[in-house]
Amino acid sequence: MGEKNDTDIDSFNCAECGIKFGIDKKVIINWTKSHKIFVCPNGHKLSWGEQSSDEKELIALRVETTELKEKLATALIDIDIQKVKVTDLTNELELWRPTTKE
Repeated sequence: MGEKNDTDIDSFNCAECGIKFGIDKKVIINWTKSHKIFVCPNGHKLSWGEQSSDEKELIALRVETTELKEKLATALIDIDIQKVKVTDLTNELELWRPTTKE
């Protein structure tokens, strides 16, 4: 494994105990986006805050989009089922339609 140099690490002070520690920059990016809780070397829970209102809205919109896609898929299946029923009933009606004598 290659060694990390100091430029890959950012240093922080714990808000609870003040201890200084370092975190890899790539980890910081991921944790900042996910708002993961992490601990300082002394075990104090820390995080990069809660989701912004834009992030919350985006998540809600993604959930709503998924639900609407599922409802649309169900509706399309129901439409296909109804089309088959209409065709069957139309055919049955033709069988029972009285014939006219000329």
